[in-house]
Amino acid sequence: DKPVFKIQILTAGSVLPKGSHKFKGLSPVNYYKENGIYKYTYCESTNYNHVLREKRSKVDSRFKDAFIIAFKNGEKMNVSTCSSPKVIIW
Repeated sequence: DKPVFKIQILTAGSVLPKGSHKFKGLSPVNYYKENGIYKYTYCESTNYNHVLREKRSKVDSRFKDAFIIAFKNGEKMNVSTCSSPKVIIW
């Protein structure tokens, strides 16, 4: 199975309503819960370069602290250990 990459944009202590102004217009936004904290993500793909392009074009200007995370078989994993192709910088 390939890892799934997502962009983590923010965290909250509770579930935020769909379409919350805190998402700054990004949609769809999903979340997962880790250690009692709700972590919100945008974009999801097995293609790291696609997620990186989305982060640069749509996320970085709205969420300066956003970063890419990875999941494999539903478990969060370290992005640097993923066996994905090397990043292509444009």
